[in-house]
Amino acid sequence: VQKFSIMDNISDEQFAFVEVYVCHDGNNAHNMPISFEVLEKAKDTLKNKFLVAGYNGRDFKGHEKDEMIVGFFPESSKMWFEEMNGRHYLVAEAIMSKIYAKWAYDIFVESNKKDVSMEITVLETEEHDNLIEIKDFVFNGVTILGNSHLPACEGANASIIKFSKENALQAYNSHFSS
Repeated sequence: VQKFSIMDNISDEQFAFVEVYVCHDGNNAHNMPISFEVLEKAKDTLKNKFLVAGYNGRDFKGHEKDEMIVGFFPESSKMWFEEMNGRHYLVAEAIMSKIYAKWAYDIFVESNKKDVSMEITVLETEEHDNLIEIKDFVFNGVTILGNSHLPACEGANASIIKFSKENALQAYNSHFSS
């Protein structure tokens, strides 16, 4: 089993560690492509930003005005690029509170993979070939999406990578039953 680690300390009772495939280079559903170089330049602006989500009583929502902070990308967040399907994905680790965002953590325990959407401020664009290419941007955060919402970057998702002993078996069974 990959990506399941067991922790035996107090922080395990308070925090969950989330691996987030934030976005990828190339085109997206908004027809606003981002080059690898631009994505690489912006990656550090994700540090100290928030992981947010709306809640409908059963699942996450989409980009809503009532989004709540459920976690953050600390200054020490591990960030790297992973190549899949010919694209470079920015991957970053976030920390989620099991105390203040228990409802969000519980959703991940039931279904440990949720789509995400990056929140950015675009600083510079360039138009060509009927596309508006993003040439510079900063991250504002990342939104966790519910099942009824699709990410603009295909494959952008989040999953808990460390569970307590009590939840590890449940998460393992849920992961392999889907």
